[in-house]
Amino acid sequence: MRRHWQYLKYVLRHKWFVIVEGIKLGVPIHLLIFHDMSKFRFFEWFAYARTFHEPDGKSKYEPIGTGFDVAWLYHIHRNKHHWQYWILNWDKGNDECVPMPNRYLKEMLADWKGAAQAQGNDVYRWYADNRDNIRLHPETRHWLDTMLHYLPPIVVEGGQDTC
Repeated sequence: MRRHWQYLKYVLRHKWFVIVEGIKLGVPIHLLIFHDMSKFRFFEWFAYARTFHEPDGKSKYEPIGTGFDVAWLYHIHRNKHHWQYWILNWDKGNDECVPMPNRYLKEMLADWKGAAQAQGNDVYRWYADNRDNIRLHPETRHWLDTMLHYLPPIVVEGGQDTC
């Protein structure tokens, strides 16, 4: 039961920080109020609580089995503020990154900043460390790089975005 209490406290703290950051970015208030509401659904709730908290309430992060994987898949496809939502998987085998609408792009940045604050991390360092694994449309990438003050290294050959 303590893991559920710890997870509830984390989700509410995260939502609070997302609201604060989202207001600064001009995210529509209804998106901020309903941000990550799918985490309160039974399936996502239990998978997240089991993955991020021990039974005694201590924090951890160990994706266990496929339960978390499926919950994460549901979560990113229910919430348009995740960059993975905007990858179009064609039957012919290749993918295409679609530009994110401004309101979801701003919500994503508020989400990242809110998560960083809730976890005591630095969003700028997190983005620099994870940027190359985040697949985005070039317009979306440019906006995020600008907002997060990211200066990409000089690339001699080719570009970095492959979508």
